[in-house]
Amino acid sequence: MLCLLRRRVVWSSNISPCKPLRMERGVEEFFDGQVKPEAKDIQTAGRPWRAQDLRGKSFSDLHKLWFVLLKERNMLLTEREQFTSLERTKFPDPSRLKKVRLSMNRIKVVLGERIRAQAKVLAEEKIEKLKEEKKKFEEESLKIKEREKEAWRLTTEELKREYTRRRLHATPKSWTEAQKVLVTQENEQSVANRI
Repeated sequence: MLCLLRRRVVWSSNISPCKPLRMERGVEEFFDGQVKPEAKDIQTAGRPWRAQDLRGKSFSDLHKLWFVLLKERNMLLTEREQFTSLERTKFPDPSRLKKVRLSMNRIKVVLGERIRAQAKVLAEEKIEKLKEEKKKFEEESLKIKEREKEAWRLTTEELKREYTRRRLHATPKSWTEAQKVLVTQENEQSVANRI
């Protein structure tokens, strides 16, 4: 990957993604190196990074580019301050600072898009999970209702049998022994006929 930054060319394929860039110049990184640039020496900067270009970059590439742009912005602000306060001259090519800021804002936009897309995916996954849980709950509640109906049906059948048994075998105290035997025989015949 080739990064063009002002008049410097950096081949980032030689740079390990795990190791940070070394600062070889220290505080001089904030200065362009020219104390009094001539009008013919000042070159116009290229275009700012487009959001379309940034969307294809990985997070680590965007992270690196952000800090390269941050360093460039700090250098440009230092130069602008140097030109305005010390030399009382106009800062040459102020559009460079605007392009750096625009590129940084576009990085924020791209990262915001990624965060919103990730949140949308997570929300959809959560909705799917909740739908599955709701479906399981409905199936379980349906099974419970069926079990309750079956238990109710069995209970009512048992109560009917018990009632019938008691009614058939119930005899008043005033009945004679012969009447009790006769009613018992009739009840047994009716039960046998039902079966």
